[in-house]
Amino acid sequence: MSYLAALQKYDGAHADTAHRSASIAMLADSDRDEIGDLLRALKAMSGNLDLSSRTEDVDVIAVIDGIVFQTIILALNAAVEIKQLIGESVRTVEEGRVLAGQAGRTMDGVTQQNAALVEQAAAAADALQQQAASLADAVSIFKLHAVPGVAAPARRLSLT
Repeated sequence: MSYLAALQKYDGAHADTAHRSASIAMLADSDRDEIGDLLRALKAMSGNLDLSSRTEDVDVIAVIDGIVFQTIILALNAAVEIKQLIGESVRTVEEGRVLAGQAGRTMDGVTQQNAALVEQAAAAADALQQQAASLADAVSIFKLHAVPGVAAPARRLSLT
């Protein structure tokens, strides 16, 4: 049981991580668009600046685009890895469920076998008691007389 609880907790943590990774990817994509819009607006306002500053603006935009692209790739890789971990966890839980079902069926079979053996033992004990009573009745017709020098027979046991 504790194993299944641990697996459930493990799966929950991976689901949270997957959700966070997807959120990060969406934010990074949104941030890239916003940064690009801001830089284009700044570029439009600085139309009277010299050509060297325009080249720097383009370089800055290219660097930011590269950083945003790498961030998105990292988030996607994390999401893929998390998806694989969740899939493995689901398979592990399913295997555990199957094993638990098999164990339950095995225990049911063992319990039924034990019950049958107890019934057989009780029936055998009852049959032996009846046979012992029949033998006691059969030998009760014999009378023993005391013989000098011979010890008396042991006291008779009651079978009922």
